[in-house]
Amino acid sequence: MLFSRSTVVAIAPNPGKAPNRMENLPSILRTRDLAILLDMSPDAVNDMARKGIVKGYKSGNQWRFRRKDIEKFLEREAKLLVPPG
Repeated sequence: MLFSRSTVVAIAPNPGKAPNRMENLPSILRTRDLAILLDMSPDAVNDMARKGIVKGYKSGNQWRFRRKDIEKFLEREAKLLVPPG
């Protein structure tokens, strides 16, 4: 495993801090790593990748995710969660 759950807590958003909260993560994430980050099952992450919801690529038969693509995905999702007004 590239990082533990304690690392995920350490990269949680901090109001007033630099927007790049994922700088401690490796540049390429495996399915399991992204599943821990998003608090979902690896199967759900793979389904999201297959459907194009989250950008990833296949390395052999396993999905890989670029950190910058995940940052963009999280920014998009955060904008959807902000109430209008």
